Amino acid sequence: MFQSSLIEALTRKKEFVYIEDSGLRRILRFHDLVFLGLGSMLGMGVYIMAGELATKVGPAMILSFLFAGVACTLAALCYAEFAGRTPGTGSAYAYCYITVGEFVAFILGWNLCLEFVIGTACLARGMSAYIDSMFGGSIANWEKEHFGMDVKFLSSYPDFLSFVIMIVFSAIVSIGVKESTMINNTFVVINMVTIIMLVITGIVHVNLSNWSLDGTESPFAGNGGFMPFGFSSVMEGAATCFYAYTGFDTVATTGIYACTNQHI
Repeated sequence: MFQSSLIEALTRKKEFVYIEDSGLRRILRFHDLVFLGLGSMLGMGVYIMAGELATKVGPAMILSFLFAGVACTLAALCYAEFAGRTPGTGSAYAYCYITVGEFVAFILGWNLCLEFVIGTACLARGMSAYIDSMFGGSIANWEKEHFGMDVKFLSSYPDFLSFVIMIVFSAIVSIGVKESTMINNTFVVINMVTIIMLVITGIVHVNLSNWSLDGTESPFAGNGGFMPFGFSSVMEGAATCFYAYTGFDTVATTGIYACTNQHI
């Protein structure tokens, strides 16, 4: 009796009630949702993941991004299916609560919190490193000198610049959806122009001989060739790249939720 009650409690589902008029005004458009998804993917995928995978996968990281892109496309189609079946407020948490059960939704909800915390920390840390490099590493050196830490599982110093960056962007987001979206769109356009310029420059200056380096020429070259660390490294890289494509979750959450947080 107790066991059946426990199972019933863990698997109970939320009853979906569609409210046609939520009292909220739609202020975002299709292109805003597209730019939100691109903004979620560009920072992590281009400025952090690419450099990280280059030393662990080699040139074959192109395949890692391709495999991760295919997997995320299938995941995005699943999101579209759930959004069509439950056309209301939603994200992965709500979809699981309605279709699978409360316990799975509980676990997934906390995983989403963990995902956003780690994602924000990674982006802020990456931006901090880029800004610090513009000043010749003086910011990091000052923090190490005055606030250095000797803990194995922590950074060698507390990154106050990352903290300031997160506070600034949190303030921008709190202003309102429309205003923060305009800023996001501006940054996405700048990012896209930058990426296009990098791709064109890379094509012009491509050197295929770099794909044949071995361990004697570079400590990060592995066994040389297009796939210097083997196919297993490509799949490991794909698992890492998956995190760079999670913009579809942002689109699903923002798009389904009446696209606004402002009252009429």
